[in-house]
Amino acid sequence: MADEERKKAPQDPLIPEALKRISERLNQHMVGRPRMPNPAQEILNRFAPIREAAAKFVNALTPVVQQIGLSVRGYQALERIGWLPHATTPLHLLSDPLDDVDDAQLSSAIESYYRENWAEVRERLLADVESLDVNAESKLVFREGIEAHSHQLYRASCRLLLVECERVVRQDLFDGTPGENVRWEGKRSTPTRVLRTLADEQPLPDGYLSLLLYVKLTEHLYERISSADIMQQFAMDPVPNRNAALHGIISYNTFQNSLNAMFLTDYVFHIVADAKISHEDGEAD
Repeated sequence: MADEERKKAPQDPLIPEALKRISERLNQHMVGRPRMPNPAQEILNRFAPIREAAAKFVNALTPVVQQIGLSVRGYQALERIGWLPHATTPLHLLSDPLDDVDDAQLSSAIESYYRENWAEVRERLLADVESLDVNAESKLVFREGIEAHSHQLYRASCRLLLVECERVVRQDLFDGTPGENVRWEGKRSTPTRVLRTLADEQPLPDGYLSLLLYVKLTEHLYERISSADIMQQFAMDPVPNRNAALHGIISYNTFQNSLNAMFLTDYVFHIVADAKISHEDGEAD
């Protein structure tokens, strides 16, 4: 009842006029004065330089992230199709979108690249090994392996090079000491175990893709073929296994087998050469 009476009560005509005057006076008072700051806007303004710096950082980082993504996809692709990475790997085939290319096509494209560019690849391999501090016979053996490959003697190159992976360790790090065991850092070991230990300690030669070389060296090359199931598993892998090749368990007779043996041997030569440098630096200290 009181509310209804208030609604019906006549309004003082001076009130609207008074409110209008107050509003006008306030407007006049604010003319020429700075506006009161908006707290939220002030915070945004203060963080503007940080936002700009973050945007620049993201822009600079984007190519790096993309390259990492390409490396990961390239690694996975090479692992699936059984090609080992090397400085001569045709990276342009791995940088293209791989979703539309099946594994057989990619493997065939890589093999075609190596066949078509074999003369250049051959010279790069020889020059790389020649630059390394490993014994002269190992370099000659590597050259013989390349010549065998050039004449399509793929079995011969695999067996020749895989033996040299062990001999170069024994010759360059242990002065050709005979026997199954050697002394390494005060403990009894074997040349192949020493090689895997050195691979653990040294950086990868050609970035992330080279991780596949490390994995095959430490987890595949010297594994024993102790059953028919294991033999079948290794026979499907184009990367040769030393024991399977030397004991006639698996015949590694393809272009891809032979090139993979070369890439592994080149990697082993690098490990041995770097180990000699590290040993000499340690003695100097």
